Parts: sequence; C-alpha cells; structure tokens
Amino acid sequence: MIKSAGAVLLTTIIMVTLLATLILSLTHALLLYIHASSHLISRHNSFYQLENSAAVLSLSKNLPPSCGAGKQTPNQLIDLLLSGKGCLYTHAKQRYYYLWQDLGDYPCLRINAGKNTYASHHLLISLRSSEGDVLQLRLGTVAIKDSSCKTGSRVVNNGILSWRYLPSMHSPREPGFAA
Repeated sequence: MIKSAGAVLLTTIIMVTLLATLILSLTHALLLYIHASSHLISRHNSFYQLENSAAVLSLSKNLPPSCGAGKQTPNQLIDLLLSGKGCLYTHAKQRYYYLWQDLGDYPCLRINAGKNTYASHHLLISLRSSEGDVLQLRLGTVAIKDSSCKTGSRVVNNGILSWRYLPSMHSPREPGFAA
C-alpha cells in the first residue's frame, strides 16, 4: 500500500509540474503576442503620422531652396536623409527631416484643369521620421509653361502621383535626432 501511495504522489507531482510548465509557456506566448501587437500598432501609428506630415508638407507652396537636393537619384536622397542631412520639419510635435527635388515639366503627362489638359510639373519630396522610416512622394501640378507632347500623352491626377515607404530596419534615434 505504501509503494502505491508513493507512485500516486510521484505521478501527481509530475502532472502538476507539467501543467504548471504548460501554463507558464502559454502565459509567455500570450505576453509575446501582446508585445508584438502593441509594436505593430505603434509602427502603424508612426506610418500614419509620417503620411499626414508628408501630405501637409506637400501642400506647402514655398519649399526653401536650401532643402532642394539638386540632381540626385531617389536612393541617394534616402542615403542623405539617413545620414542626418536635410531640413528639419516639425508637425504635430514630431520631428522629421526632409529634402525635395524639382523633377521638371512632363509635357506628355497631362493634368486636367477644367475642360483643358496641361503639361505637368513634378516634385519629389523625401521625408524621414525619428524612427528612421522614409516616405517619398512624387507630386504633380499644372506646369507654368504648357508645352505640347510629340508622342502619345496620358492624363494624370493633380497631387500625389506615387509614393514609396521604406520602414526602418534598425533601432530608433538615428543620427541627427536628439534623444
């Protein structure tokens, strides 16, 4: 009888230990899920703030010439921003760096204005958040000087023509941003 009581006790202890380990591992998995979810929500909010700031910046009629990038490729603009270059822009208590580039007139990409179509003028705005995320917007407006297209033309919308979002692949607080 004593031998079977010892076996029952040992089996009970093993079962309780296994259940406790299972509960601990499930609790750990739940905490990891909560952490990942809150991180994802934070990243989404960061993107929406970056998008909103870029939209407000794109409405600016007078971008400072000192923030112009000259003849750079879009990837070179990103490299400049990630190295801390660019002009500081503050929106909704968030700090951003930005550069803009005048891409010139495109007579074959026409913009509707009333009953007529006109040549488009394009700008590229690159904006970097304090987390290191980069958003590039290509904006089209009606060109001041209308010129005709020698080949087939296409009609595009006024405003944002395309965008590119590059999330940060490293830790927050890149060069150029104070903690």
